[in-house]
Amino acid sequence: MRFVLAIVLFVCALASAGFGIAQRTVLAGPSSFQTSAAVDPSAPVTVVDGRTLTALPGTQSLTATGSGPVFMAYGRTADVRAWVGEARVNRFDWNAKSEKLVGRTVAGTEQRVPNPRDSDLWLEQKSGARSLEWTLALPADYSVLIASDGSSAAPADVGIRWPIDNSAPYSGLFIVAGIGLLILGLLAFVWALVHTRRTRGPRRRQPRLPRAPRPRAISPRTQRALTAGPARGRRRGFIALPVLLGGALLLSGCTNGAVNSLIGEPTVTPTPSPTDAAKAAGLPPVAVSRAQLATIVERVSATVGAADTGLDATRAAERLSGPALAERQANYLIRKADANQPADRSIPARQIQLMLPQQNASWPRTVFVVVGDPAETKTTAPVAMMLVQQSPRDQYQAQYLVSLEANVRLPALAPATVGAPRVKPDTTIFTLQPQKVGPAYYDLLLNGEQSASAKFFDLTGDQLQQELGPAKRAERKSSLPASAQLEYSRGAGDGSTIVFSTNDAGAIVATDVADVETVTPKEAGSAINPTGQVKLLSGLTQTTKGVVSTYGLQLLFYVPPAQSSEKIRVLGYASGLLSSKEVP
Repeated sequence: MRFVLAIVLFVCALASAGFGIAQRTVLAGPSSFQTSAAVDPSAPVTVVDGRTLTALPGTQSLTATGSGPVFMAYGRTADVRAWVGEARVNRFDWNAKSEKLVGRTVAGTEQRVPNPRDSDLWLEQKSGARSLEWTLALPADYSVLIASDGSSAAPADVGIRWPIDNSAPYSGLFIVAGIGLLILGLLAFVWALVHTRRTRGPRRRQPRLPRAPRPRAISPRTQRALTAGPARGRRRGFIALPVLLGGALLLSGCTNGAVNSLIGEPTVTPTPSPTDAAKAAGLPPVAVSRAQLATIVERVSATVGAADTGLDATRAAERLSGPALAERQANYLIRKADANQPADRSIPARQIQLMLPQQNASWPRTVFVVVGDPAETKTTAPVAMMLVQQSPRDQYQAQYLVSLEANVRLPALAPATVGAPRVKPDTTIFTLQPQKVGPAYYDLLLNGEQSASAKFFDLTGDQLQQELGPAKRAERKSSLPASAQLEYSRGAGDGSTIVFSTNDAGAIVATDVADVETVTPKEAGSAINPTGQVKLLSGLTQTTKGVVSTYGLQLLFYVPPAQSSEKIRVLGYASGLLSSKEVP
């Protein structure tokens, strides 16, 4: 009967464990649900919005197949739609009744679009040869753009696969129960063996054999040494069985995930979803995320660096504009005339020390960023940039590019996830209107403490005053020959005044001023002999009319709020020769 009980327990253990494993293998349903649709094969762009991607729970595996290269990128739905613009586009919707993906084509005026690769709007992108699969976990307000190269048709066959929960949560209990029954069956089997041995009947007496010669006596100590090994081995073997079985029970009794790993069920790590703290706070979205800006800065640095090496103004114009581009273009001309002339400051791409994106859902968009390596701040000043994106399909360009002052003290700014609005230059809530800060500071460079603007500015540690202030200008005039005279005047800058609000109701102001230097002969018939960069840029070796040279001053200020006891401080600057020509 005891053997029957052991057999029954073995059968039940096999059935229970087998059924638990079968629930996760042969009896398990499909692990995913996949649907696809085909659309107009001539449209240059395909968009799958977040509402379609999140129609079913879980991560989304998006596949696209075409006859040429396949490109995918995702971003905020509003940004993706803005980039698509008036282009003919394929869209996909989810039909909840039929549980199918439905494609439709939206007519547009553009049959071709620019190449979407490396657009600054994308948070992430991928490329493939003829097909591409991308597993994502995007929220409902993000969309995926699918294209080829803009000039060719986008992949027309698109599919989405969602995971299905076929985990069979009770299968783990069946497996654990099966192991438990197996242990009980083994115990019952051992019990049956022991009982059978004890209940054996008497054996027939054997005839007595002749007594064998008595072996040499063995000492008790030697006898214990000979018998100790096998006895311990038997005890260890007897103890090891329940220990191993107990360990198996303990392992099998772990969480359901442990059972899944034992039977080889794959684990999918979802793609992190982008967050937007500004939206959560009820504010307009920020222009860029930190990861997005890091990519943009790297691209700006690489493009401008290549332009600096090849003295290519056309390539520099891809990532520079306004005062920053004008200064670079002039520097290229000077360096082409004399290779020994110094290059403008390069743009580091190592680490973003500070960023303040604009709160703006439309265009143009602006971002203030400070880039530099903290380990090198003692030898190399960080670089501050005002990056501007004019339209959805344009790239961000550095309109202002300045080096920060030594030991600069930046004001407190809003978190990068919240951003700040861009303020109008004629706002009167500051100690001085932002549009007037540049001209007022230039007057201070000309007249020093005698300037009517001196009361607005804190000149403590102002390096630009030391380089271009009244003392340096007087020194420059004294260095000219007695037959020449020098006059300074302010010209209009090429850039727009950019104003960001700070946490203390003050402002970060980026502006530019043209510093015009005119050297003319004092008497008729006298000649002027240009030197240095003025000579290289103007191409003049001698003139009787005079030379007019324009220097660009890119200026970054902190302007405190009205009624504040603080004064305006220079945070950073850049200066360079922009043009030089003979006086008309």
